Amino acid sequence: MQTNYAFMDLSNTDFSHQFLHSCNFAGSNLQGCNFSHSTLSYSNFRSANLDGANLTSCNLLGADLSKANLEGVNFALCIGNGVDVFSMQLLEIPFVWTKQKLFIGTTSIEIAKFVKNPSQILENLTHSLGGYLHILTQAINLTIGE
Repeated sequence: MQTNYAFMDLSNTDFSHQFLHSCNFAGSNLQGCNFSHSTLSYSNFRSANLDGANLTSCNLLGADLSKANLEGVNFALCIGNGVDVFSMQLLEIPFVWTKQKLFIGTTSIEIAKFVKNPSQILENLTHSLGGYLHILTQAINLTIGE
């Protein structure tokens, strides 16, 4: 598979189920692309437009997403890169979050709503998540610097 996709218009391309380790997507238009179930570890997405892309169940370890447009990206069930996309697994429940959204399994919550009114969201999630909410709240606070 090609490894240099820098500064290309690849919008709506299906990259699902691919091994794209160390690929260069820097500055590319990846709007609406499907990367689900792909290995994207150590790939370069610097300044890429990922608006509306599907990164469900991807491996992003070491990936560079700095200055990328992450608006509307689906990061559900990803392994994060620890800089732009964070993840952890607590028993069978995967948590993935960016500075904009939190994904619990495949359910997403906007971080701004969580931070502004945590008690309401905590009440809604308590039944299904139980004791994990305290750990999750701490992880999000570390991410957004509060």
